[in-house]
Amino acid sequence: MSSPEEHPPWGLIHILLIPLFVMGLQLLYATLGMDFFSYLVRTAGLPPTRVSEFVLDYLLYFLYFATGIGLVLLATSARLEMVGFKRQDLGLTMRWGVGGGLILFVMVLGAGIIIQLLQPSLPPQPFEEVLRQVNTGKELLVMLLVGSVLAPLVEEVYFRGMVYPVLRQYVGVTWGLIISGILFGLMHWDPWRTVPLALGGMALAYIYERSRTIYAPWMAHGVWNGIMAVIVYLGQSMA
Repeated sequence: MSSPEEHPPWGLIHILLIPLFVMGLQLLYATLGMDFFSYLVRTAGLPPTRVSEFVLDYLLYFLYFATGIGLVLLATSARLEMVGFKRQDLGLTMRWGVGGGLILFVMVLGAGIIIQLLQPSLPPQPFEEVLRQVNTGKELLVMLLVGSVLAPLVEEVYFRGMVYPVLRQYVGVTWGLIISGILFGLMHWDPWRTVPLALGGMALAYIYERSRTIYAPWMAHGVWNGIMAVIVYLGQSMA
């Protein structure tokens, strides 16, 4: 059973260029985004809600990141197997994916409670804030698709499939897990939640290392986000 890519054809410069590429496109869209959203509301019947605006913004973010990753893979002649799309034992993948996701949920929830006690006025994350404005089952399903499928997919391919193998090559497994997790926490741009997110990132990298397939951390990440999303939605609907 092969390890995560031990000698990736991409390097540090490539994993740095991807977020810079994404941020550049986001800055470009920021000057046109609201006009584009208004255009879709007028011409495509898109509901003029905060949920619709958030989903549109995230779909574009997903497209930017996927394009950046794709360009690097093309430039380095890398195959999808090199970022973890490998078939492994289904039972093993499910155990790491579902079991790891449940452990992640408990671990990050505990850290979040401690942070909330230290900083009671801490504002919710954008995803949580939008979830509290969900009014229909259709909107909830769309938010779950974004938060439990698309977001974990692109983040796992980048952080675990691309960043972690490069760091692993330079500093070994342990420090690769730690540094990739810290980068995962920092790139969410949320100072108070950096620590629990970094711990989550380390755990996801460990799941990748042990399972040898990107499907396991993708699943674990989706379970973690999905449970959180459903709890926020139910809490809001019962309030």
